[in-house]
Amino acid sequence: MPENQKAENLLNLSLDATEEERMASPVLRAGTDAANEHWEVIVKFHGDISRIAGEDIKVEILSAGYGIITLPKRYIEALAALEEIEFVEKPKRLYANDGAGNFASCLYSGNLGNDYKGRGICIAVIDSGLSFEMPAFRNPDGSSRVLYYLDQTQDREYTKEELDEILLNGNDDPADRPTPDNSGHGTAVTAIAAGNGRQTDGSVNANLIGMAPQASLIIVKLNTGANSSFPLTTSLMRAVDYAVNKGVQIQMPLAVNLSFGNTYGAHDGTALIERYINNMAEVGRTVFCVGSGNEGAAGGHAAGVIEAYERERVVEFTIGAYEREFNLQMWLNFVDSYEITLQSPSGDFFTFSTESDMGLTIRRRLADTSLLIFVGAPQPYSVNQEVFLDFIPVSTYVNQGVWRLRLSPTRLVSGNYSLYMPSSQIKGGDTRFLRPVPEQTLTIPSTAERVITVGAYNSIFESYADFSGRGYVTRLSEGYISVVKPEIAAPGVGILAENAYGLQRFDGTSFATPFVTGAAALLMERAILGGTDPYLYGEKMKAWLCRHAKELAGTGEVPDDKTGWGGLCVAEI
Repeated sequence: MPENQKAENLLNLSLDATEEERMASPVLRAGTDAANEHWEVIVKFHGDISRIAGEDIKVEILSAGYGIITLPKRYIEALAALEEIEFVEKPKRLYANDGAGNFASCLYSGNLGNDYKGRGICIAVIDSGLSFEMPAFRNPDGSSRVLYYLDQTQDREYTKEELDEILLNGNDDPADRPTPDNSGHGTAVTAIAAGNGRQTDGSVNANLIGMAPQASLIIVKLNTGANSSFPLTTSLMRAVDYAVNKGVQIQMPLAVNLSFGNTYGAHDGTALIERYINNMAEVGRTVFCVGSGNEGAAGGHAAGVIEAYERERVVEFTIGAYEREFNLQMWLNFVDSYEITLQSPSGDFFTFSTESDMGLTIRRRLADTSLLIFVGAPQPYSVNQEVFLDFIPVSTYVNQGVWRLRLSPTRLVSGNYSLYMPSSQIKGGDTRFLRPVPEQTLTIPSTAERVITVGAYNSIFESYADFSGRGYVTRLSEGYISVVKPEIAAPGVGILAENAYGLQRFDGTSFATPFVTGAAALLMERAILGGTDPYLYGEKMKAWLCRHAKELAGTGEVPDDKTGWGGLCVAEI
């Protein structure tokens, strides 16, 4: 199939791949059903697209001109050709950002933590679900603090009244209750943001009281789908649409917690998921808090600038033992052109061109690995050129050893290049670049401009946690700072939290993010409901948190690309 300029490169490659190639590649089959007949796609559109719905086509209209369409593969090219359709993407897999934070966040240094508990504010946690029966998420009378619970795995919404029927009247029919939070991830995240510390014996454990222990809750359990143990970006977009519109419906200020992300994309805010969340961050009285991810020390990013005197730049990476799936994305400045040579550990190699092969799918075999490569072009929302390389094992595993990419410029103006591996959650520790670059390792969608991106630090040593995703500081001129990512850091090492499996200690930006989410709820309670500032949400909330962030050890110049403006400190706000 020829390249469609209204479809992203990964979707073009998925459409061009054979069924056998798709089924062998988790990244290509993401968003397809088990029979590979119906595909989910994300669209940006204008006008009315409900007219295309039919027996074989399902249209879900989200907010702000975005939608999710489920349709047979054979219709996707015609869908992209419609005048109303501006762009089409395929879903991506999301990964949890897994790693006493209240004191470290200055909660009890002033009067905020004593006088405000999140009353009248709603916290939305979009994650793996919630063990809502736990006392930590119930009111003193035993009723639920959860106002709405959307279980995407059941495609069912539970109201507070239905949850209270379970909790207070003993309805234990499994068909009438949300499916369990089997991983415990969402429950632990919610406990940090909003747990009240109450135990089964009625006592309160002060060490387990969350940031906003009286906040109301909206819970969305993400659907992991039939073909993956991980949720997709389509599930996340549905969840965001649901939570934000519920906040508007119930007329409550809303703090949204997202502790999931992925490494696929240019990391510059141009993906539809990033653009969509930017739009939703402007709906209602809303704050989005998103973890920066745990890719900082994973060795999954390489980048650099090729100088004019260089005939080639060699990028080496190792693929460890027992890798069943692997891929690389390369992002290049389109003003440059390259001959790219890929060499396997056995010395086999082949060469392709970013210019003459643009828009083409390339198939090659090196040793016992099949290569499926798509050379993209700039698209309506991105000035970058993407080269996507999918490594598919011929038998069971991708060839182990040192692989080499040689970038030989045929036209050099910029020289910038950037490469990303899959998330560290699905690759072994030995699979990494030999000369990795930790900068710009934020996971998507923490790269969205209008979210508060949260990094992690060790509260014992007040030092940056090396796993925490790193971003950038954009300075337009001397002394003028334009964009900082992450904006702020929170405790994310050895965090004590409770879920259905008991007390555990967690590391990761997943568990740093809810400190900021809970802090935002407290500040909105004081300012919006207290009448001192009815507009403390969105970018204004970000500005106040950054202004009063505390200095952390070893950060050097502030702001930086590790912890932004510093550690969360709500005492002086």
